Amino acid sequence: MLPAATPGEAGPRGTYQVRLSDGSRGFQYSVRQPIPVLLLLAGTAVIVLLVACANVAGLQLLKGASRQQELAVRATLGAGRLRLARHTLTESLMLALAGGGLGLLLASWSTRVLSRLVWPAETAVDLAVDLRVFAFLVALSLVAALLAGVLPAIRAARLAPAVGLAQRSGRATSRFGVGRLPVSLQVALSLVLLVGAGLFARTLVNLYRVDTGFDPASVLMFSLDASTAGFKGKAATDVYERALEDIGRVPGVRSVAHSGFAMLSGWRTTTTARIAGRPADRQSVQVLGLAVSDGFFETMRLPLRRGRPFAPSDNEAAPRVFAVNDTFARTLFAGEDPIGQTVTLPEGEGRIVAVVADMTYVGLREPTEPTVFYPWRQQQRVARAVFEVRTTVPPLSVLPAIRRIVAGIDSRLPVSDAKTQAAQLDESIRSERGLTTLAVFLALVAVLLSCIGLYGVMAYHVARRSGEIAIRMALGSSRWRIVGPILQDALLMVVAGLVVALPAAFAVSRLLRDYLFGIEPTDPMTTVAATLLLLVAALSGALVPARRAAGVDPVVALRCE
Repeated sequence: MLPAATPGEAGPRGTYQVRLSDGSRGFQYSVRQPIPVLLLLAGTAVIVLLVACANVAGLQLLKGASRQQELAVRATLGAGRLRLARHTLTESLMLALAGGGLGLLLASWSTRVLSRLVWPAETAVDLAVDLRVFAFLVALSLVAALLAGVLPAIRAARLAPAVGLAQRSGRATSRFGVGRLPVSLQVALSLVLLVGAGLFARTLVNLYRVDTGFDPASVLMFSLDASTAGFKGKAATDVYERALEDIGRVPGVRSVAHSGFAMLSGWRTTTTARIAGRPADRQSVQVLGLAVSDGFFETMRLPLRRGRPFAPSDNEAAPRVFAVNDTFARTLFAGEDPIGQTVTLPEGEGRIVAVVADMTYVGLREPTEPTVFYPWRQQQRVARAVFEVRTTVPPLSVLPAIRRIVAGIDSRLPVSDAKTQAAQLDESIRSERGLTTLAVFLALVAVLLSCIGLYGVMAYHVARRSGEIAIRMALGSSRWRIVGPILQDALLMVVAGLVVALPAAFAVSRLLRDYLFGIEPTDPMTTVAATLLLLVAALSGALVPARRAAGVDPVVALRCE
């Protein structure tokens, strides 16, 4: 039997539920949570692998085209088509295995980085490379060799010896075709990755822009659990009260308070609030609950709209009181003043004495919900307290003094989970930040590979057309009339890839809906920006061969011809 209070979910006092899960590999919430993120990254890595395979296939096609005469001689001397194809596939296999070996070396380092990006440092998982990973890497290298080598192998096997021998210096007569399909495929896959990375980046920006309702700057957080030292009920409350009083006197501390949960930690308590005499649709509502000490609203700089803050007199002997947020007031008291109204919770019946601004205390992705705050002294069943200390100095600088104070109260009391509220905010979106970092990195790798592939194709075509370019320049053709057609060819390959990629990018982006925040999967601004970035990068890769063509010396080129 597990209490209903769990990370991200809780129920009213006295309610329990049974949860079953696969225990063959153990259970840890912080480990299971990022699994969908890792699966998404695995899909992104597969796309990058396809881009790399298309890149190698394109370069192999260009290499095969430049070796047509050699292959034709081999075929004339009796080499069969299978032997020629096997030769090409062997080259691809050697490249794939070399890349797999390098990948194995990088994996031993990058897995540790990946673990730190996705999981918090205290729960990071060891993603060590073992025999299973090695076997998977070998299989993946074989698949990559097949993907990268099958098209060049087919082309080599279909070569007619007479045609190959007729080519002078191994130069094909066709101006188009060789290596262009792989380049367009690389551009298409790169655009899909760029659009996804752009959506993740804008999601991260939107999360950082979320108004939490409180000020996380200059706040130190730490946890105390009086039950570990044998204190319970009123005795535990007295321990926390003494800690509040003593910490408040530390130089550099502006104010101090404590609450049931750390802000933005993913924990919540859900309960039911009832208002007598209301219409059926507004008589009861599911609300979030949070026990706080007096001074909490001031410490967290949560604006007080109406009423009074909690006071030391709001103890277990005093009538029960509550504070509610703006959303609670709008939901249950539309057009009325909630101050003085009676609310019934499972904890008991009490009177509303304050309305505070909306705040996000569960997570940045969570919508604002009706929330009830109740004084800590009137909530004796809560044992663990999270302290919030607002300082006028760097927050972590007062931590040693706080540890001495807590040890002076009882040496058995451990100070745990000490961090700044700003660090807690960053940690709450650790998965999103890690996903964005890796997605942007992999997208840029794919773009770089696409640029290399485009450069290789254009350099090949410029080299085999050097005689034609020399003749045109000797006849008085301007540099732009030499460069223009080359850039036009590159543009055609890029545009062909973009035309195919745009529908695919929209389709894939819809699969990312659950990972996005504050942005639609089909956001046109992100798509346009990714398209322009890829277009500029690809044309930059074609500019070097184009400038090389414009710098051809007609006399030298014709002499070589």
